[in-house]
Amino acid sequence: PLVECGAPPALAGVVYDGDVANRKVGAQLTFACRPPYQLVGRSTFEDRSIRCTMDGSWDLGDLRCEG
Repeated sequence: PLVECGAPPALAGVVYDGDVANRKVGAQLTFACRPPYQLVGRSTFEDRSIRCTMDGSWDLGDLRCEG
């Protein structure tokens, strides 16, 4: 069966850029924050993108928005 992730997590202040409808393994979205929130942390790949993983979850690393 084809593995897909659900919707990316709805976190306070977060805005996702990219094809949010693409939830297949390997899909990638850019993680950003709405003002007045500030971006903190990095993804597992040391960038600002989250990825849909083989286990059907979004890999956020420690990315988050604070404010």
